[in-house]
Amino acid sequence: MSKEKGSLTLDIRPGERVMIGGELVEVELVHKSGQHARIKVTAPTNVKIELVKKSAPMMAE
Repeated sequence: MSKEKGSLTLDIRPGERVMIGGELVEVELVHKSGQHARIKVTAPTNVKIELVKKSAPMMAE
């Protein structure tokens, strides 16, 4: 498997889908409110799907 990665920034609306790898992985924006978005990721069961949360930045004192 290649270690090279590409990227694409997209603006999507609720109900729109992004297909990755043809129809291998599908990402759908279900709902958007403020700074939160609910997305649905559909992929084969052998594809690992993981949410990686960033830690909140510390407030300067």
